[in-house]
Amino acid sequence: MIKSEIFVPDETEFSQIFNNSFNGFLLWNYHTNSSQESFSCIRLVSLAEKKRWSPYLDIDWPPDTLGSRFPCADYADPFAGFDQYEKLSRPDRLRVAWQRHAMEISELLHGEQLALMCASQLISMMPCMESRLFASTQVADEARHVEFFRRYLASAGLDICGPSPALRHLTVDTLQDPRWEIKLLICQILIESLALAQFSHLAQAGVPPTLKQGLRRIMDDEARHVRFGTDYLKSLFRSHNAEQLTGYGNYVIDKAFELAPSDNQCLAIARDHQWDIHKLRQHLRQQRIGRPELIRQRFRQLSINIKAIGLMNASIEERIMRFTGT
Repeated sequence: MIKSEIFVPDETEFSQIFNNSFNGFLLWNYHTNSSQESFSCIRLVSLAEKKRWSPYLDIDWPPDTLGSRFPCADYADPFAGFDQYEKLSRPDRLRVAWQRHAMEISELLHGEQLALMCASQLISMMPCMESRLFASTQVADEARHVEFFRRYLASAGLDICGPSPALRHLTVDTLQDPRWEIKLLICQILIESLALAQFSHLAQAGVPPTLKQGLRRIMDDEARHVRFGTDYLKSLFRSHNAEQLTGYGNYVIDKAFELAPSDNQCLAIARDHQWDIHKLRQHLRQQRIGRPELIRQRFRQLSINIKAIGLMNASIEERIMRFTGT
């Protein structure tokens, strides 16, 4: 695999300090709440126990590295059709394709770490015992997801790339926010909705069987997390006024737009290989024009979940439609 500054983070980037500014509290009443949300939590906890899987025992890891084939089909490769890429020998195109794939999967890995740490904070912050029990199952789920993507990158002989600036900022901001409802909103609605869309896209993009197998299991887990978040937040937001709901809705959409796919990964690789940046930008723009459904699919699940929890209104819907070109 090609080694460059794209793959090797500065030493200071291997860890980052954040400050916990929230207050946790103990619950001494363990009786099940009679609300519909509490019963839903208990059902989801039971389902999580039944669906538990292991990234070590339940994934068919290949005996050799995965890098002998392209990581996705041509139609899912943003470099496909770009002349300077197509002129490379097959081994060189293979290296470039895996270089981009490493950046893509690393971003998913970092997103799973955000969900892992956010869920761990929610255990001591959620207002009822049933929701804390579910958060504890999610911590275990997210730990499995982190380990799966970590091992997948290792099995392909790839280094872990640093997170994008947008994801890095969102991670620190969310972990430092003292409000449990913001953590739940970011973790269960924003991150999980966007992740489900990306996982679904990858699973249909001709990726290696090992990755596809892991994605299918992870998608089952994430759907359960989204269900918990939508049920709980829908109940919570019933007591909020229109101005408060709009504020929460715009906050989520702002963060979603910041996380939206950009050309930065492809351009970084192009600079590494001294390709014509202007021509590559034109190529990527034509790809987006030719496949407008990709950005729409990414925001479809998020829009559904925002509506489910009562945050969708005319102004937020208009912002999404403008951004996705619908």
